[in-house]
Amino acid sequence: RIRNQIILTEKSLTVGNKDMAFVHAYIPHSVIFPSVKDRLNNISSQSVTQLESLLTDLPISIKAGESVELQGTLQSDLRLIEQILDSISKQEVGQDVLSNKTVVANIVVFLLRDAEQSYRLSNAVTTTNQQQDDKSSNQQFSKVDYENSQGLVNISSSNYEKIGNSLDDRRRQEIDAFFSQLENSIVQKINIEIISHLVTAIERDLAEYLSS
Repeated sequence: RIRNQIILTEKSLTVGNKDMAFVHAYIPHSVIFPSVKDRLNNISSQSVTQLESLLTDLPISIKAGESVELQGTLQSDLRLIEQILDSISKQEVGQDVLSNKTVVANIVVFLLRDAEQSYRLSNAVTTTNQQQDDKSSNQQFSKVDYENSQGLVNISSSNYEKIGNSLDDRRRQEIDAFFSQLENSIVQKINIEIISHLVTAIERDLAEYLSS
C-alpha cells in the first residue's frame, strides 16, 4: 500500500502535477504507516524509524519547492523509500518466495480488495443520461481514489507474478486473463459489479491453488 502511493507520487511529479503528488505522498504518512507501524517495528525497527522520517518529510518537501536541487532530493528520497520497503519485504517474506506462497497470495488478494474499494469510492463508472438528469445520484469523481485503484491492481499483479509460474497452466492462464480484464475494465470505467466479479474470481483461483 505504501509502495503504491510512492509510485503514484513519482508519476504525478513526472507529469508536473504537484497537487496530486502531494496527496499521494500524504496518504502513507497520515493513514497507512500509523496503522502498520507496530507490525513493521517487529521486523526492523531501525528501518522503520528511517521510513517514518522519510514519509513525514516527503509531502512537506513536495509542497515546499520548485528548485532543481529539491527535485533531485525528492527523487533520491523516493528511491530510498522503495529500497527500505524492499528490505522490509524480504525480511517478512524471505528470499524463497515460493516457500511463502500463502503470504504472497494473501497480499495479492488484500491489495485487490483495496483496489475494488478505491474504485468504488472513486465514482468512476461512466454516468448514464438518466443519472446525469438526476443530480442527487451524480456523485463527484475522485481522481485520487481512481489512481489508487489502478496502482493497487498493478502492485497486486506484480506480486502475483512472483508465484505465477508455480501454478498449473490452466489456472495461470485464467488468472492472467482476469488481471488483464480487470486492468482494462478500470481504464474503461466499467460498472463496479464487474470489477467485484473479477476480484472474486482471482481470489477463488488463488484459494484453490493454495489448497491443492
